[in-house]
Amino acid sequence: MRKGSRWWYGRWKANGKTHTANLAVRIAGNRPRSLTERGDQPFEQSKFRAEQELQRMKDAADKRVRSEELVQKLHVLRTGDRIHTVKLAEIKNLWKNMPRSRSLSDSYLNQGLRMLTRFEEYMAERHPTATEMLDVTELMAEEFMEAEWGRGVTPQTYNSVLSLVKGVFSRFGKRASLQSNPFADIPRRAEEPVLRQPFTENQLGAILDACRDDDFIRPVIVVAMSTAMRRGDCCRLRWESVDMGKQLLRVKTSKTGQVVWIPIFQLLYNELLRQCPKATGFVLPEQEKMYSSHPDGITVRVMEVLSMAGFSRGNAGSTNRLCRNLHPCIASDEERVAIRRVIETSSVASENRRIGMMRVAELYAAGKTVPEVQGITGLSRGTVSNYLNEIERLLARPFIRGKYRLAEVTPVAVPPECVTEVKRARGLRAASIRDFHSFRTTWVTLALMAGIPMEVVRLVTGHRTVDVVLKHYFRPDFENIRGLFERRMPDILTAGRSLAGSEKTSSDIIRDATPENAWWTIQQLRRMEESQSAPAQLLRLPAHGNSDGPVPAESIPRLSLSEPLP
Repeated sequence: MRKGSRWWYGRWKANGKTHTANLAVRIAGNRPRSLTERGDQPFEQSKFRAEQELQRMKDAADKRVRSEELVQKLHVLRTGDRIHTVKLAEIKNLWKNMPRSRSLSDSYLNQGLRMLTRFEEYMAERHPTATEMLDVTELMAEEFMEAEWGRGVTPQTYNSVLSLVKGVFSRFGKRASLQSNPFADIPRRAEEPVLRQPFTENQLGAILDACRDDDFIRPVIVVAMSTAMRRGDCCRLRWESVDMGKQLLRVKTSKTGQVVWIPIFQLLYNELLRQCPKATGFVLPEQEKMYSSHPDGITVRVMEVLSMAGFSRGNAGSTNRLCRNLHPCIASDEERVAIRRVIETSSVASENRRIGMMRVAELYAAGKTVPEVQGITGLSRGTVSNYLNEIERLLARPFIRGKYRLAEVTPVAVPPECVTEVKRARGLRAASIRDFHSFRTTWVTLALMAGIPMEVVRLVTGHRTVDVVLKHYFRPDFENIRGLFERRMPDILTAGRSLAGSEKTSSDIIRDATPENAWWTIQQLRRMEESQSAPAQLLRLPAHGNSDGPVPAESIPRLSLSEPLP
């Protein structure tokens, strides 16, 4: 009997373990003080029924143990080894520590552990008796994947979870004595990926202008623009991979392990000179430090530059979630002094609390993570978190890195070419279409549009297949495509003019020239120069005198572009 409970409970031993369960028999009559005393007739009758139910449970447990032992003996006779089991609580560590050809990135590892934790928690809540991999049935697997889909995740996330748990059961199924993989026949969802869009040449110029005076993020952006490398490879570029003499980078990519060969363009060459070339070490040590401790901080800084260059989240962020970051290069000595002064002059009740808050603020503003602050100060995670939230309240501005906050902003119309996020048809978050990785998409698109062979592009990007490049990275817009056709198609089709049908003359082209479209202007003038016989009716240059009529083609002087334009 349990105090406060109206039900009988039973306790028994099976296979060396003690089990306790509710017998589903209600206690009747008047309870005696202990089971050693006899109660009234209704009590004794309920006790008798409870003892019968307990005996049934014990018999079932013994039968199950005997069945398992029989299966074990048969298995030993057939294979010479006993059946092994794997607890569901063990699969995270097994997956984390399994041998691999190369180590996983921290972000991928944490993502996988979160997925497996959700599976473990789901099984503990919905199927508490299934504690081993051998207990998971196909129906349980289907129910878990339906629960994942019910969370509102994208098809890509759903397929990632399915691939992970299916791979875990496949990898450790033999060790767990599985006859079949319960996730094997669950189909994948059709994916509709939202691909990143490239920047235009004018947008690249605006981005460089926006970060020109930012010595922390400018070098990372220049490396990304010039090399098509991923975020981690840009931040962890080493001087051993840089050949300034041959103007060449030789980098082993962190994601695929491929060795890529990248030419050093003048923009990157000038930036490398500013970083003072050395024999060894990281090219960008401060940026590498931030990437190692807080990788998303690099992305946040890049998004701040994009905002300065005219880009915006547009109307995709309906929840108006803002993520702000404070990095050592932002928190200058003057700012740290100001933060300390705010805490010192605050009305915090305890002097010890004020001292603790100042210590936490100093370490956190210097770039330390919460676990690092815990280790240095000896404070608990909850105390550090409380101090940080109190500091942020006193400062009346964002201070905690990576914290999402609701902000009331007035929606503004943003041109499609300047939007950084779009709403998904399905998903928990908006899809990013212009961010750090867009520099990689931009490089591939510009290279292929310039006629660089695919195999050469793959030498730089490290992609193993052409399909990946064409599907995910080659994203030309209509202007790119039209310009390419105008340059490559014969004049008999284009009639020496643009596909848009304009009848601009050379004077019109020169009058409309700007620093941003200088390259396009030169191409149009060169095409007109190389044309052997431009139709006179298409050339609306002013004639001598006040006449506005067309000028015969033979009377128009040939344009010469042998000398560079001023």
